[in-house]
Amino acid sequence: MGDYVNLFWQAFLVNFLFWASLAQGSVIFAASLNLTNARWGRPYVGIARSFAAFLPVVVILFAVLLLGRVSIFPWVADPVPQKAAYLNIPFLAIRGLLGLSLLALFSWIFLYKTGKQSEASDPIQASPWAVALVILFMVVYTYLAFDLVMSLQPNWYSTLLGAYFAVSAFFLGLAGLCVAGYFAAIPDGDRRRISKLLFAFSLFWMSLLWSQYIVIWYGDIPEETQFVYLIFFRSPWRAVTLTMLALAFVIPFTILMPRRAKATGFIPLISSSFVLAGLLLEKYVLVIPSFHPDVIAINWIHLLVTIGFAALFYLSHVIFGPVFRFKE
Repeated sequence: MGDYVNLFWQAFLVNFLFWASLAQGSVIFAASLNLTNARWGRPYVGIARSFAAFLPVVVILFAVLLLGRVSIFPWVADPVPQKAAYLNIPFLAIRGLLGLSLLALFSWIFLYKTGKQSEASDPIQASPWAVALVILFMVVYTYLAFDLVMSLQPNWYSTLLGAYFAVSAFFLGLAGLCVAGYFAAIPDGDRRRISKLLFAFSLFWMSLLWSQYIVIWYGDIPEETQFVYLIFFRSPWRAVTLTMLALAFVIPFTILMPRRAKATGFIPLISSSFVLAGLLLEKYVLVIPSFHPDVIAINWIHLLVTIGFAALFYLSHVIFGPVFRFKE
């Protein structure tokens, strides 16, 4: 029974990282459009509002996640004296709940303040709330990567993981908007532009992932090799990691490379669907090897938890969606 409980909480963490990043990344895309005074992409802002309805649920789910702290965090049962001032449940709970609550609040204020602009034909005036939201996002998602990924192996650290995790969330938000946009009334020009952005960010995401290795190599930093070696060079995780890279980068990059492909409706849908699948597997690779270094521990529990999170994502749109739409 204890093994099933542990598997449940591990699957819960994987899905928490995925669905929270999907919702928040889409709002950061809307903030990026605002900051650059972009005329295009405004129909996607409406979809981002729908995704943002999940952000209040993220705060609640983080509180639920703390109930499984013994099954998730090894430093609860075996504290690391040198890091005890940072790695302790009260401090983790405070910074996690506070950061995620502020992100949900800032996202709501930003979407509310810019609600009328996003429907207008004039250029959007950059909002100070967009600036604050992007800065807060980088800070919170950086330490969430440290708290919920790196601390699973308390003796491992990476100076690039925080930036990589934040960019991965933005990339995930883009892919989610591409998929949702295929089923909405989005102008062809906007579909083509967001496909170009997805193509570009696949390269940026891959470059940050590659940087995890190259910095270790030229800096000769053996302290950072532990987790990288596990997922890239040890069996069976090497095969899983290569599959993740194929889904999130190689296949969508190849599909979207031709210029005409970005203008063909179903091709961006297929490529962004591959990205979503790849980034879900990426969250699995970031979490599960720390618990099961020698076996791919995936079973029906992971499937049920994933379905449950998807249902919560949909229900949040139904329940909280009207609050984030701001219809005139």
